[in-house]
Amino acid sequence: EGQTVAAGDLLVEANLDAIREAGRETSTVVVFTNTDAIKSVKVEHTGKLAANAPVAKVEL
Repeated sequence: EGQTVAAGDLLVEANLDAIREAGRETSTVVVFTNTDAIKSVKVEHTGKLAANAPVAKVEL
């Protein structure tokens, strides 16, 4: 509660190879909370992305 994130912040570390070897999915869900404060969301990219690539632009 009360946390904020900025572009470039590390959100998670995971061993993707180990996850794949276990036969599990490596997709990541992006969730926007406090939707009452959000004016708009524009999805920039879907699918595979490089590190630090923008996923969406959120206008508050």
